[in-house]
Amino acid sequence: MVDTVIPITAQDPYRRDTNGDLSRGRGNQESKVAWEIKLRHLAECQIEVLETIKRHQPISGKEIAARLGKEFHKVSGRVTELVEAGFVEKTNLVRDGSRCLRIAAAIPEMRTI
Repeated sequence: MVDTVIPITAQDPYRRDTNGDLSRGRGNQESKVAWEIKLRHLAECQIEVLETIKRHQPISGKEIAARLGKEFHKVSGRVTELVEAGFVEKTNLVRDGSRCLRIAAAIPEMRTI
């Protein structure tokens, strides 16, 4: 009898794409295409947080929640998703106990969403 190994695959319930890393593209054409593809797969709430960061960077998660009129726990998960996807990066600046964020420097210039 031969043992068969069946790989276990699970879909991420938040639809986070962990295969692509835009921070390595250095702004070349392939990186810009990857950026556009990733933008199309963001949820509305992620886009709302991303636009707020773009307009007010550097900005903390607490400040994002205040500007959007939402509770912090409703924003923090979206921030984590955007950091993991390479759209946003943490800065060394801390305000009111919360690390500030900015649009990732290594990605192509962010276009209007």
